[in-house]
Amino acid sequence: MMASTPLLTLSWLLLLGSAVCSTNSNLKIMERMLGDMDEKAEPCQNFYNSSQKNLQWAEFPTVSEEFQLLFDGIENEVFKEHSFEHKLQRFYKICLTKERPSQLKFFELVPLGEDINWPFLTPAGSEWPKEKFQWTEALAQLRRYGINDVMFGMSVRPDADSGQPIVIFEKKYDFLLRFMESMQNVGLPPHLAKEIAPLDKILREVYTLDMEWEHKGNRAPGHRISLRELENYGVSLTKYLEIVFRRPFSPDFVVQVDNLYYLMGLQEVMTTVPSHVVAKYLAARFNFYIVFTFMKHGGSCVTSMRHTMEFASNLLFEERVLGRKKLRSYQNQAGKIFDAMRKQLHIRLERNSLELPAAEISSLQKKLNGLSLSIGNLPGKAGHRRFVTRFYKDLEFADDETSATAHLKVLEHRTRAELRLLDQSNFNDRRYVLHYIPISNNFFETAIEENGNTIYVAYDLLADASFDPDSHEIFKMTPLGIRFAFEMLKSLNLYNCKRYKLNMLKMFDDNQIITAGDDCQSVVWSQEMADSQRDQYLVMLQLAYEAYFAEDSKFSQRQPNFTTIPLRKLFFFRFGQSSFGKTLYSISDFVEGGPPINSFTRMPVFVRAFNCLAPEQELK
Repeated sequence: MMASTPLLTLSWLLLLGSAVCSTNSNLKIMERMLGDMDEKAEPCQNFYNSSQKNLQWAEFPTVSEEFQLLFDGIENEVFKEHSFEHKLQRFYKICLTKERPSQLKFFELVPLGEDINWPFLTPAGSEWPKEKFQWTEALAQLRRYGINDVMFGMSVRPDADSGQPIVIFEKKYDFLLRFMESMQNVGLPPHLAKEIAPLDKILREVYTLDMEWEHKGNRAPGHRISLRELENYGVSLTKYLEIVFRRPFSPDFVVQVDNLYYLMGLQEVMTTVPSHVVAKYLAARFNFYIVFTFMKHGGSCVTSMRHTMEFASNLLFEERVLGRKKLRSYQNQAGKIFDAMRKQLHIRLERNSLELPAAEISSLQKKLNGLSLSIGNLPGKAGHRRFVTRFYKDLEFADDETSATAHLKVLEHRTRAELRLLDQSNFNDRRYVLHYIPISNNFFETAIEENGNTIYVAYDLLADASFDPDSHEIFKMTPLGIRFAFEMLKSLNLYNCKRYKLNMLKMFDDNQIITAGDDCQSVVWSQEMADSQRDQYLVMLQLAYEAYFAEDSKFSQRQPNFTTIPLRKLFFFRFGQSSFGKTLYSISDFVEGGPPINSFTRMPVFVRAFNCLAPEQELK
């Protein structure tokens, strides 16, 4: 059995009753936190209930109130024609006034190829010309509008050696999306779901098998290969590139293929699936993408505007809502946490507990030192307004623009902006992220550009009262410090089992929290995956704890006067109430029909903070 000290006293009520309650951000935060906590629960035994009573976490809002007010304000404003503000306003009004177009309209505007349409658009009495269907060419048509997570993905990224842009192909399957379940939730007809579900299962299995094969230490050859050489492996991608980029490609054009055996296996599998089934599967994916990139959330078009015209939305928000003073405050507050988290990673790289070669450690340190922080996902060197104006220069809407054509026009514009980097000699000029899957909540949190050096923090994450200038730093560290830890370790590519055969996360685990073995932990689709994710969350939490409470910490460790809860306990309660706490509960510690497991007792600092008598050694 474990015991803990009393959770909290009621002295905070005296504080909340004071006149400053309405203005003091710390009191507001504490009032909200305490309202969600359960005083009767024992943290050592049931931390989740003690921090979040009834195990009900608040949902992340799909519409930002501040952004909603911003768009309400520009709806009837007069802007200079052809300015980015005018274009954003125009698209916003199209969304507001539109009758939801028939989904068939989108399929009419985006055919499968030059001489072939979708099966369900075939005129009555005619036969669909299945012999003309090429699945890679159909996929290329969809890639032009931003779809990049079906079967395989194609991106333009900097070459690791030269820094020059290169086309990269890689396997794709998004397990978190749960496509079939999501489609049925938005009304996919049962007969169609039954028809395409086997293909979705096949794609998932092909992806999983390749991941497991790589996990065992295998490595596919042919990372740099010409389009002509790819043909020798039965993989033809020339036409795909020509459709996406709308220009010819030489057979000698060199691309990077990260998963050649996967592409070969995918090509072989696709020949066994009837063409009409593949076409219908792609139609379902396209429909899903269209719905979620241009839809009203709670009757509001704001979230769709932020997804599709992100930079224009961000600049208006920055100029009209934040202002320079508040933006600078955000930068300073987030920057302090960013530096503290990076320092903790540096300490552990210096220790080199895994005894990696000095050259490898030096490379990781250099990568970590090269990371920078951006608030709001806008590049700043040449000026935000100049960047946004140039970015939307080629985007224009006709007077009689329909919602369907406007939607596709914006999506295609985003893709062109992303892929035109292939023709830019200096890839480092780009300092922003284009999100591939805009329905992800990560869009409103943090992100790091693929193979890049910049970590981005969305305005939404800093709009919380925690980042008011007078708010206590303990509220800022959790969960932002944990987010930074995840993004920083992602930038180091530690989970790449092609590169590392060791479990690299162990280098950052000072307390033997990790239960997995010494081998690389990438993705294993079993209980091991949940265990690996739990290990990651606890290690990140430990790093954030050390960053705040280290002896040389620059954060205040004095007990504040707005609460009687010790700071070290408050740190954990803050985590328990965050989306990270919710995720850890759902992926690891949930027990059907019983109280949750308490993974936190793996952490000695948690045991000491709550005076737990006997920390658990193993989770069952």
